[in-house]
Amino acid sequence: ANIGNGPSGLTYYPGTGLGDAYNNTFLMCDFRGGPANSGVHTIRMQPNGAHFKVESTGRLIWRVLVTDVEFGYDGHVYISDWVNGWGMPGKGRIYRISNPTVAQTNAPSVQELFQKGFDKINNNGLVNLLAHGDMRVRQAAQFELVKRGAAADLGAAAKKGRGLPALHATWGLGQLARSGRNQDARLIPLLNYVDVEIRANAAKMLGDAKSVAARSGLIKQLSDTNPRVRAQAAIALGKLPGDDHLKPLLDMIRANADKDPIERHAAVMALANLGPRHCADLSQDKSPAVRLAGLLALRRQGHPSVARFLNDSQPDIVLEAARAIADEHIEAAMPALAKLATNAKLAKPVMRRALNANFRTSNANALAAVAANATQAALARAEALNMLAGWANPSGRDRVTGLWRPFGKRDGEAAARALAPRLGNILNGGAPVDVRLQALAAVSKLRIQSAGGLLLGLVKDPKEDGRVRVEALNALGALDDVRLGEAVVLASKDGNGRLRQAATRLAGKVKDAMPRLKAALEKGSLGEQQAALAALGDLEHNAADTLLAVWLKNAAEGKVAGELHLELLESGAKRKNAAVVANLKALRSKQPDPTKEPFNPAAFAEALEGGDATRGRTLFYESLTLQCARCHRVGGQGGEVGPALDAAGHQPRLHLLESIVNPNAKVTQGFETTVLDLKEGGNVAGIVKNDSGDSISLIGADGKILKVAKTNIASRKKGVSSMPPGLHLTIPRRDLRDLVEFLSSLKANPKN
Repeated sequence: ANIGNGPSGLTYYPGTGLGDAYNNTFLMCDFRGGPANSGVHTIRMQPNGAHFKVESTGRLIWRVLVTDVEFGYDGHVYISDWVNGWGMPGKGRIYRISNPTVAQTNAPSVQELFQKGFDKINNNGLVNLLAHGDMRVRQAAQFELVKRGAAADLGAAAKKGRGLPALHATWGLGQLARSGRNQDARLIPLLNYVDVEIRANAAKMLGDAKSVAARSGLIKQLSDTNPRVRAQAAIALGKLPGDDHLKPLLDMIRANADKDPIERHAAVMALANLGPRHCADLSQDKSPAVRLAGLLALRRQGHPSVARFLNDSQPDIVLEAARAIADEHIEAAMPALAKLATNAKLAKPVMRRALNANFRTSNANALAAVAANATQAALARAEALNMLAGWANPSGRDRVTGLWRPFGKRDGEAAARALAPRLGNILNGGAPVDVRLQALAAVSKLRIQSAGGLLLGLVKDPKEDGRVRVEALNALGALDDVRLGEAVVLASKDGNGRLRQAATRLAGKVKDAMPRLKAALEKGSLGEQQAALAALGDLEHNAADTLLAVWLKNAAEGKVAGELHLELLESGAKRKNAAVVANLKALRSKQPDPTKEPFNPAAFAEALEGGDATRGRTLFYESLTLQCARCHRVGGQGGEVGPALDAAGHQPRLHLLESIVNPNAKVTQGFETTVLDLKEGGNVAGIVKNDSGDSISLIGADGKILKVAKTNIASRKKGVSSMPPGLHLTIPRRDLRDLVEFLSSLKANPKN
């Protein structure tokens, strides 16, 4: 189960202190950056086949920024409190939690036992302590008996065969056996005991000790009535030499039929230790469960025989074979995986790995064939094109696993030769828009000069998708194609605003650039003006300096819309002309230092308006620097640490910008703390529940309501936001502007 967003501490109730209601309960700290939505979960498990599942969850304490939790020997729970936010406050708190309804009868004896030490207790007393109610006492007694080599005492306790004393004794015998003191005579009989946990753990101990004498007993356990016993027996047999357990192991796999994943995993571990020959032969077995187990075992061995399973009749087995080869990087099996790409009916995760296999084995023709095949899924075609685009300088990270697996630079001409003759089929053959966009990106990166005519035709076609026309124009610019001038002239007069904007951005590459840029600045849309100013920064022309200097001067005098300031600042920074440099300095002098507090909107004026909402959305979900979606949700997608932002657009842009660059200025209700210094001494802290009349009600760390009279308040301090400060110092202003634009576009009904 997925419980919590920020697990930072975990412990298990030892059995004394809080009461029976907490038996078999884990405590897990959930640190979410702020106290408003952090605390300690309670988690109870119950057996589920060979493993466990969550029975119930709850909360021990909430609205406190916990970092760790532990049980003291005094019977109480102790938690550490970070106090506020992500920063290093240089202070903290420790709370002690107790259950007032539980008399601490056992707890003092626990404390006393550990104070005095277990080395002073005789063997008889230690054996008796194996039945103690506190897990820590039982374990300490077990360890002391092992330390003394008290095999006979542990064996006698284990022989009783039921409950926690016998279980601890079994573990103790296992410790002795692992240290080289053979305990077969005491452990092997336990394989036949009634208690399931005794049988299962005896198998585990014998396997850890590599007891050859236990083979027959462990083989018998493969058909035990309990799945935990079968799983432990299989794991144990996997640690022993020999293969006479193969048939009963396969019988166990057939009987399980993939119903219990832990039992299957145990069988796979046993198979993996038998060697690749036994596992490879299982590709012809009639049972899908047996074939899958053999495949998974070969994956663990990293053996190329896993390729035998790529043609299995079961799609899930084909998928696991593809995962084994690609994710474990079994180099010798890559060509076999690559051949699957010709099958247009492959499942998406299989196709993705097959394409990556072609990419890694330098088979550009296969990728180009997929890209041009109309029967292939659009996602596969786009992925193939994306791989071709990055052919010459592939990332060192594997495209499937993200692991570092560099394979050096390659000749981009190979990809260009493979793709060029198929471009007409892709760009004019009715391929989905996303496919054509990827094809155009590949044309630009691979510099396929022969595509110029196709590109111009796309720009000219008023019925073509606007995004395709824009990217076709950009591709002509990237190629410095002779047709670019004609394309820019046509695009600058088109009714599509984004196409005109792209034409303006490329105007500097064609003749008579300055008149076009001047016209765009005087009469163009906001996007065209932004593009014109950006183009001026790259245009090697004295007239560009003159025009930039004028616009910078006007901006410094407050005569230019704020949406254009970012482009002005960026373009001005690229020029060395004295007038441009002076006017740029004058414009910057109007801006306060963005690193100084308190927040001043003027320091970020150029990021307030004029951004690209589509790009901002990508930043919100995908930026590794911002990682907005880790804490915030939009449309149900994202984290739950911070408030949902579906209705963020109802807030003023300045508020959105301030929330990013100065998150502590205005913290969303329910996600901040308030600290009240009291006139009578001391202070209280919590989440404001009600602030009206002559009192303030806070929700304290214990979840209880605390009412404070305003006449008793000496001072009031805001707690910090759980959002880390300083993000604006790590990202470009353009990214900040695009993010604000995206947030301002979110206009869901705030009541929902």
